[in-house]
Amino acid sequence: MFRIVCFVDDKELAPVMHALAGKAKGLEVVPVVNVEPSSAKNGKLVQRTEGKVIDLFAEYLNTHPGIVDAEYVQTFLTSIGRSTRSYSHTLYGALDAKLLKKGKAHPHKANGYVYERVTP
Repeated sequence: MFRIVCFVDDKELAPVMHALAGKAKGLEVVPVVNVEPSSAKNGKLVQRTEGKVIDLFAEYLNTHPGIVDAEYVQTFLTSIGRSTRSYSHTLYGALDAKLLKKGKAHPHKANGYVYERVTP
């Protein structure tokens, strides 16, 4: 038995999954975040940020508009393959990094806050 690790482009994932179905055991698909193809076109992948959750969250804040609340952070964590249960740790990290500041009480929920983006 062998273990094979590879990266597959989004548009090629379905054909690869169909080819491996029935032949591979324990097939797991994990989205790769924080990478992009190298500009040198040598087939290598390069990292966009340092890979820390706060760096990725800062990038996510800039590219995804919306009300920043616990649900927003949970969506972000799901998108990078992390557990949604660590949303409060991410929120406190963003507050410490001055990416967010605590705003008003959430308009649609009994408990919780809406956070405001801090512009540099």
